[in-house]
Amino acid sequence: QAMAQQKHRFNTFKEAFCGALLGEGVFHFFGDGVDNYFPGPGSTNYVLPPHYRLDCSSAGAVTYGGWTTGGDWSAKATATPIYDVNQMLLYLSQTLGLQVTEIWLSRTQAQYLIDANDTAAWVEKSPRLAESMLTVESGLAALNKVVGADQGLVWKIEDRTYPERMIVTTPTVASTSTTITVDNDAPLRGATTPKLMFHKADGRERLITATNVSSNTISFTAADLDLSMDVGDFIIYNNRIRAEDKLVFKTTETDRQVFASLPCQTGPEDTLTPGVHIYTQEIVKKPNWFIIGGTYFRGGPQAFNAGGWATLKTH
Repeated sequence: QAMAQQKHRFNTFKEAFCGALLGEGVFHFFGDGVDNYFPGPGSTNYVLPPHYRLDCSSAGAVTYGGWTTGGDWSAKATATPIYDVNQMLLYLSQTLGLQVTEIWLSRTQAQYLIDANDTAAWVEKSPRLAESMLTVESGLAALNKVVGADQGLVWKIEDRTYPERMIVTTPTVASTSTTITVDNDAPLRGATTPKLMFHKADGRERLITATNVSSNTISFTAADLDLSMDVGDFIIYNNRIRAEDKLVFKTTETDRQVFASLPCQTGPEDTLTPGVHIYTQEIVKKPNWFIIGGTYFRGGPQAFNAGGWATLKTH
Protein backbone atom coordinates (compact mmCIF):
# COMPACT_ATOMS: atom_id res chain seq x y z
CA GLN A 1 0.00 0.00 0.00
CA ALA A 2 2.83 2.37 0.87
CA MET A 3 4.55 1.64 -2.46
CA ALA A 4 1.31 2.27 -4.35
CA GLN A 5 0.88 5.60 -2.55
CA GLN A 6 4.46 6.62 -3.37
CA LYS A 7 3.95 5.71 -7.03
CA HIS A 8 0.76 7.77 -7.13
CA ARG A 9 2.60 10.68 -5.51
CA PHE A 10 5.45 10.38 -8.01
CA ASN A 11 3.08 10.34 -10.99
CA THR A 12 1.24 13.33 -9.57
CA PHE A 13 4.46 15.29 -9.27
CA LYS A 14 5.40 14.36 -12.84
CA GLU A 15 2.17 15.95 -14.06
CA ALA A 16 2.68 18.97 -11.82
CA PHE A 17 6.25 19.28 -13.10
CA CYS A 18 5.16 19.34 -16.74
CA GLY A 19 2.29 21.70 -16.00
CA ALA A 20 4.57 24.13 -14.17
CA LEU A 21 7.14 24.16 -16.98
CA LEU A 22 4.43 25.01 -19.51
CA GLY A 23 2.69 27.65 -17.44
CA GLU A 24 5.39 29.22 -15.31
CA GLY A 25 8.64 28.01 -16.85
CA VAL A 26 9.98 26.82 -13.50
CA PHE A 27 9.08 24.12 -10.99
CA HIS A 28 9.63 24.14 -7.23
CA PHE A 29 8.21 21.95 -4.52
CA PHE A 30 9.30 20.93 -1.05
CA GLY A 31 8.79 17.39 0.16
CA ASP A 32 10.29 14.98 2.66
CA GLY A 33 12.84 17.56 3.80
CA VAL A 34 14.19 18.26 0.31
CA ASP A 35 13.78 21.38 -1.83
CA ASN A 36 13.24 20.42 -5.47
CA TYR A 37 13.87 22.98 -8.20
CA PHE A 38 14.01 23.09 -11.98
CA PRO A 39 15.86 24.79 -13.62
CA GLY A 40 17.09 26.18 -10.26
CA PRO A 41 16.34 28.50 -7.33
CA GLY A 42 15.26 31.94 -8.56
CA SER A 43 15.64 30.92 -12.19
CA THR A 44 13.84 32.97 -14.82
CA ASN A 45 14.53 30.49 -17.60
CA TYR A 46 11.59 29.16 -19.57
CA VAL A 47 11.23 25.90 -21.40
CA LEU A 48 9.08 27.59 -24.07
CA PRO A 49 10.71 30.39 -26.11
CA PRO A 50 8.94 33.78 -25.87
CA HIS A 51 7.16 33.43 -29.24
CA TYR A 52 5.32 30.43 -27.76
CA ARG A 53 4.34 32.41 -24.63
CA LEU A 54 1.94 35.18 -25.63
CA ASP A 55 0.13 37.58 -23.32
CA CYS A 56 -3.20 39.32 -23.96
CA SER A 57 -3.89 40.33 -20.35
CA SER A 58 -3.22 44.03 -21.08
CA ALA A 59 -5.17 45.98 -23.68
CA GLY A 60 -3.18 46.74 -26.83
CA ALA A 61 -1.01 44.87 -29.31
CA VAL A 62 0.11 41.39 -28.25
CA THR A 63 3.91 41.32 -28.21
CA TYR A 64 4.50 38.35 -30.50
CA GLY A 65 1.05 37.60 -31.84
CA GLY A 66 0.57 40.95 -33.54
CA TRP A 67 -3.11 41.51 -32.81
CA THR A 68 -4.85 44.16 -30.74
CA THR A 69 -6.57 42.66 -27.72
CA GLY A 70 -9.31 43.96 -25.48
CA GLY A 71 -7.16 42.96 -22.52
CA ASP A 72 -7.68 41.21 -19.21
CA TRP A 73 -10.39 38.55 -19.54
CA SER A 74 -11.63 39.25 -16.02
CA ALA A 75 -12.73 42.73 -17.15
CA LYS A 76 -15.82 41.52 -18.99
CA ALA A 77 -16.76 44.98 -20.29
CA THR A 78 -13.60 45.24 -22.42
CA ALA A 79 -12.35 41.67 -22.85
CA THR A 80 -12.47 40.02 -26.29
CA PRO A 81 -11.77 36.37 -25.46
CA ILE A 82 -13.20 34.77 -28.60
CA TYR A 83 -11.25 37.15 -30.79
CA ASP A 84 -8.08 36.46 -28.79
CA VAL A 85 -8.49 32.69 -29.15
CA ASN A 86 -9.12 32.97 -32.89
CA GLN A 87 -6.09 35.23 -33.34
CA MET A 88 -3.94 32.80 -31.36
CA LEU A 89 -5.06 29.96 -33.63
CA LEU A 90 -4.21 32.06 -36.69
CA TYR A 91 -0.84 33.03 -35.22
CA LEU A 92 0.10 29.43 -34.49
CA SER A 93 -0.97 28.17 -37.92
CA GLN A 94 0.17 31.04 -40.17
CA THR A 95 3.31 32.14 -38.35
CA LEU A 96 4.57 28.99 -36.64
CA GLY A 97 3.03 26.34 -38.90
CA LEU A 98 1.26 24.61 -36.03
CA GLN A 99 -2.27 23.23 -36.00
CA VAL A 100 -4.03 23.26 -32.63
CA THR A 101 -5.68 20.03 -31.52
CA GLU A 102 -6.56 20.84 -27.89
CA ILE A 103 -7.02 23.93 -25.73
CA TRP A 104 -6.61 23.50 -21.98
CA LEU A 105 -8.06 26.16 -19.69
CA SER A 106 -9.05 26.63 -16.08
CA ARG A 107 -12.67 26.89 -15.03
CA THR A 108 -11.99 30.53 -14.15
CA GLN A 109 -10.85 31.22 -17.70
CA ALA A 110 -13.84 29.36 -19.10
CA GLN A 111 -16.18 31.47 -16.98
CA TYR A 112 -14.46 34.69 -18.08
CA LEU A 113 -14.80 33.59 -21.70
CA ILE A 114 -18.52 32.87 -21.35
CA ASP A 115 -19.28 35.97 -19.26
CA ALA A 116 -17.54 38.58 -21.43
CA ASN A 117 -19.83 41.22 -22.92
CA ASP A 118 -18.17 40.58 -26.27
CA THR A 119 -19.23 36.93 -26.10
CA ALA A 120 -22.76 37.85 -25.06
CA ALA A 121 -23.08 40.25 -28.01
CA TRP A 122 -22.89 37.51 -30.63
CA VAL A 123 -24.58 34.83 -28.53
CA GLU A 124 -27.67 37.04 -28.26
CA LYS A 125 -27.98 37.06 -32.03
CA SER A 126 -28.93 33.38 -31.94
CA PRO A 127 -31.50 32.14 -29.39
CA ARG A 128 -30.52 28.53 -30.08
CA LEU A 129 -26.87 29.31 -29.40
CA ALA A 130 -27.76 31.19 -26.22
CA GLU A 131 -29.75 28.20 -25.01
CA SER A 132 -26.80 25.88 -25.62
CA MET A 133 -24.45 28.01 -23.50
CA LEU A 134 -26.24 27.75 -20.16
CA THR A 135 -23.30 25.95 -18.57
CA VAL A 136 -19.54 26.37 -19.00
CA GLU A 137 -19.14 22.93 -20.58
CA SER A 138 -21.95 23.43 -23.10
CA GLY A 139 -20.68 26.93 -23.77
CA LEU A 140 -17.26 25.60 -24.77
CA ALA A 141 -18.91 23.07 -27.07
CA ALA A 142 -20.89 25.89 -28.69
CA LEU A 143 -17.74 27.95 -29.16
CA ASN A 144 -16.29 25.22 -31.34
CA LYS A 145 -18.63 26.55 -34.04
CA VAL A 146 -16.50 29.69 -34.04
CA VAL A 147 -12.98 28.44 -33.38
CA GLY A 148 -12.62 25.26 -35.37
CA ALA A 149 -15.04 22.39 -34.80
CA ASP A 150 -14.34 21.16 -38.32
CA GLN A 151 -10.78 20.40 -37.28
CA GLY A 152 -11.81 18.44 -34.24
CA LEU A 153 -10.57 21.02 -31.75
CA VAL A 154 -11.05 19.85 -28.16
CA TRP A 155 -11.52 22.10 -25.12
CA LYS A 156 -10.41 20.68 -21.77
CA ILE A 157 -11.04 22.24 -18.39
CA GLU A 158 -7.99 21.53 -16.22
CA ASP A 159 -8.58 22.45 -12.60
CA ARG A 160 -6.85 19.62 -10.78
CA THR A 161 -4.75 20.29 -7.71
CA TYR A 162 -2.32 18.23 -5.66
CA PRO A 163 -1.57 18.54 -1.93
CA GLU A 164 1.77 19.73 -0.64
CA ARG A 165 2.58 19.26 3.03
CA MET A 166 4.30 21.53 5.56
CA ILE A 167 5.33 20.03 8.90
CA VAL A 168 4.63 22.00 12.09
CA THR A 169 7.88 22.81 13.96
CA THR A 170 6.51 24.90 16.87
CA PRO A 171 3.42 24.11 18.98
CA THR A 172 0.39 26.40 19.24
CA VAL A 173 -2.35 26.96 21.82
CA ALA A 174 -5.97 26.56 20.72
CA SER A 175 -7.86 29.83 20.11
CA THR A 176 -4.86 31.79 21.45
CA SER A 177 -1.84 31.54 19.13
CA THR A 178 -1.74 33.75 16.04
CA THR A 179 1.36 32.31 14.33
CA ILE A 180 2.75 28.88 13.53
CA THR A 181 6.16 27.85 12.16
CA VAL A 182 6.59 25.17 9.49
CA ASP A 183 9.63 23.38 8.08
CA ASN A 184 9.35 25.20 4.74
CA ASP A 185 6.77 27.55 3.22
CA ALA A 186 7.93 26.82 -0.35
CA PRO A 187 4.64 25.05 -1.27
CA LEU A 188 2.83 28.39 -0.97
CA ARG A 189 4.69 29.80 -4.01
CA GLY A 190 4.82 33.25 -2.46
CA ALA A 191 1.09 33.43 -1.61
CA THR A 192 0.53 35.67 1.41
CA THR A 193 -3.11 34.88 2.28
CA PRO A 194 -3.63 31.26 1.20
CA LYS A 195 -6.36 28.91 2.43
CA LEU A 196 -4.70 26.13 4.42
CA MET A 197 -5.90 22.87 5.95
CA PHE A 198 -4.45 22.27 9.44
CA HIS A 199 -4.23 18.54 10.19
CA LYS A 200 -3.88 16.81 13.54
CA ALA A 201 -2.41 13.32 13.83
CA ASP A 202 -5.76 12.05 15.14
CA GLY A 203 -7.51 13.13 11.93
CA ARG A 204 -9.09 16.41 13.05
CA GLU A 205 -8.67 19.30 10.65
CA ARG A 206 -9.47 22.98 10.29
CA LEU A 207 -9.58 25.16 7.16
CA ILE A 208 -7.86 28.47 7.87
CA THR A 209 -7.26 31.58 5.76
CA ALA A 210 -3.77 32.88 6.57
CA THR A 211 -3.36 36.60 7.16
CA ASN A 212 0.34 36.60 6.26
CA VAL A 213 3.25 34.30 5.39
CA SER A 214 6.88 35.24 6.00
CA SER A 215 10.06 33.18 6.46
CA ASN A 216 8.28 29.89 7.26
CA THR A 217 5.96 31.63 9.73
CA ILE A 218 2.23 31.61 8.98
CA SER A 219 -0.03 34.16 10.68
CA PHE A 220 -3.76 33.68 11.24
CA THR A 221 -6.66 34.84 13.42
CA ALA A 222 -6.55 33.11 16.82
CA ALA A 223 -10.28 32.35 16.91
CA ASP A 224 -10.05 30.47 13.59
CA LEU A 225 -7.82 27.73 15.00
CA ASP A 226 -9.52 26.07 17.98
CA LEU A 227 -7.07 23.16 17.93
CA SER A 228 -3.67 23.04 19.60
CA MET A 229 -1.09 22.06 16.99
CA ASP A 230 1.89 19.93 18.06
CA VAL A 231 5.29 19.38 16.48
CA GLY A 232 4.82 16.76 13.78
CA ASP A 233 1.28 17.81 12.88
CA PHE A 234 1.07 19.21 9.38
CA ILE A 235 -0.56 21.79 7.13
CA ILE A 236 -1.79 21.05 3.60
CA TYR A 237 -1.85 23.51 0.72
CA ASN A 238 -3.43 22.43 -2.57
CA ASN A 239 -1.37 23.59 -5.54
CA ARG A 240 -2.65 23.69 -9.10
CA ILE A 241 -1.21 21.26 -11.64
CA ARG A 242 -1.45 23.98 -14.29
CA ALA A 243 -1.40 27.79 -14.09
CA GLU A 244 -4.90 29.24 -13.76
CA ASP A 245 -4.25 32.33 -15.91
CA LYS A 246 -2.78 30.66 -19.02
CA LEU A 247 -4.53 28.92 -21.89
CA VAL A 248 -2.44 25.97 -23.06
CA PHE A 249 -2.52 25.04 -26.75
CA LYS A 250 -1.54 21.53 -27.76
CA THR A 251 -0.34 21.56 -31.36
CA THR A 252 0.83 19.28 -34.14
CA GLU A 253 2.91 19.72 -37.28
CA THR A 254 1.52 17.83 -40.26
CA ASP A 255 3.76 18.93 -43.12
CA ARG A 256 7.21 17.64 -42.22
CA GLN A 257 9.25 14.71 -43.45
CA VAL A 258 12.55 13.36 -42.23
CA PHE A 259 14.77 11.29 -44.54
CA ALA A 260 16.55 8.37 -42.96
CA SER A 261 17.58 6.16 -45.89
CA LEU A 262 20.77 4.15 -45.58
CA PRO A 263 23.13 4.24 -48.58
CA CYS A 264 23.18 0.43 -48.68
CA GLN A 265 20.96 -2.59 -48.43
CA THR A 266 21.32 -5.15 -45.65
CA GLY A 267 19.96 -7.91 -47.82
CA PRO A 268 18.49 -8.57 -51.27
CA GLU A 269 14.96 -8.40 -49.90
CA ASP A 270 15.49 -5.07 -48.08
CA THR A 271 14.79 -2.13 -50.38
CA LEU A 272 15.15 1.50 -49.38
CA THR A 273 11.46 1.99 -48.78
CA PRO A 274 9.92 3.94 -45.91
CA GLY A 275 9.66 2.07 -42.63
CA VAL A 276 11.65 -0.26 -40.43
CA HIS A 277 13.77 -3.02 -41.95
CA ILE A 278 15.33 -5.99 -40.21
CA TYR A 279 17.93 -8.33 -41.73
CA THR A 280 18.94 -11.31 -39.58
CA GLN A 281 21.28 -14.27 -39.88
CA GLU A 282 21.18 -17.33 -37.66
CA ILE A 283 24.54 -17.92 -36.02
CA VAL A 284 24.01 -20.67 -33.45
CA LYS A 285 20.99 -22.82 -32.72
CA LYS A 286 20.72 -25.38 -29.96
CA PRO A 287 17.81 -26.78 -27.99
CA ASN A 288 16.04 -24.12 -25.94
CA TRP A 289 18.17 -21.21 -27.17
CA PHE A 290 19.67 -19.61 -30.27
CA ILE A 291 21.69 -16.54 -31.31
CA ILE A 292 20.68 -14.23 -34.12
CA GLY A 293 22.93 -11.55 -35.61
CA GLY A 294 21.56 -8.83 -37.83
CA THR A 295 20.85 -5.20 -38.65
CA TYR A 296 17.95 -2.94 -37.76
CA PHE A 297 17.51 0.31 -39.65
CA ARG A 298 14.96 2.84 -40.86
CA GLY A 299 14.78 3.55 -44.55
CA GLY A 300 13.13 6.08 -46.84
CA PRO A 301 11.25 9.28 -45.99
CA GLN A 302 9.21 9.29 -42.81
CA ALA A 303 6.33 11.64 -42.16
CA PHE A 304 5.80 12.56 -38.54
CA ASN A 305 3.40 14.70 -36.54
CA ALA A 306 5.72 16.31 -34.04
CA GLY A 307 4.14 19.30 -32.39
CA GLY A 308 4.55 21.31 -29.27
CA TRP A 309 2.94 23.66 -26.81
CA ALA A 310 2.05 27.33 -26.61
CA THR A 311 0.42 29.44 -23.91
CA LEU A 312 -1.67 32.60 -23.81
CA LYS A 313 -1.84 34.57 -20.57
CA THR A 314 -5.36 35.93 -20.20
CA HIS A 315 -5.66 37.61 -16.77
